Amino acid sequence: MKKLKLLFAATLSVLFVSCASNGFDPATLESETFQVTEIQLMWTENDSCTPESLYKNIEFDKIEAEFLTKYGFVLKHDNYTAEDASAFVQVDIDDMVKALYDSDTKSYLYKLVKNPSDSKQKVRVTCGISKIEGIRMYGVDTFLPNGKNYNFRINDNYYTEKHIIADKDNAAIIKFKDGVDIHRVNGENAYAYCKENRVDPESKEYTFYIPAGEDVEFFYSVYEKGNAFVAGGYWPFQTEKFKFEKGKKYLVSYEIDRGHFLQADWTAALKIEEIK
Repeated sequence: MKKLKLLFAATLSVLFVSCASNGFDPATLESETFQVTEIQLMWTENDSCTPESLYKNIEFDKIEAEFLTKYGFVLKHDNYTAEDASAFVQVDIDDMVKALYDSDTKSYLYKLVKNPSDSKQKVRVTCGISKIEGIRMYGVDTFLPNGKNYNFRINDNYYTEKHIIADKDNAAIIKFKDGVDIHRVNGENAYAYCKENRVDPESKEYTFYIPAGEDVEFFYSVYEKGNAFVAGGYWPFQTEKFKFEKGKKYLVSYEIDRGHFLQADWTAALKIEEIK
């Protein structure tokens, strides 16, 4: 999952202005206290979000602490209140957002601008849910009166709306082989799912409870390093469903079909084996 996390983080950068930061020049500022003047909320049809739920759960404390650490200035959001949860307005998805979520995925963008002083010193906070893993991301873009801008991003890998907890008494136990990158389990962010359903958090063995007797959907990618004799490869973003038996333990690995001359035609699929 680490490889995909880095890949997705690079993709997310299309939403934010890129620029190197050596800190703000106090002589160019209107005030040494910054206010959040715009909030954007973004998610896709893969996640059961609402603007109210995203807004109410924004971790402003974490964002403001990071702002102070990075820039040495105070960031406030007190011009936004709990009553604003229902005031967000849906806007058209622009080309950058389409590039991130692709045209085949229905996506949503809501925003609320509050800049009563009409200041040129602005801070935009974007709270978005990633299409692939379903992680929550905060993007903080700061626009200064001298035309310069700065940004940083915070990822919350364990965010989820659903919190699917398997019934341990009616579950199977799953272990994933290296090279299998599970992005979602039954539509939920796999980071969050695995954290909340780990069999023994104190053990060095990473095994997880999975519902038994029903279809379980894995959204995944396969990565194989290869060796001197066999080429590796990366097979991203596939979906398969499996049904497991209660009380049994399984290894989820993969197999690659190299039955074609061109490597581009090779395919990968999950392989489920019971562990005796």
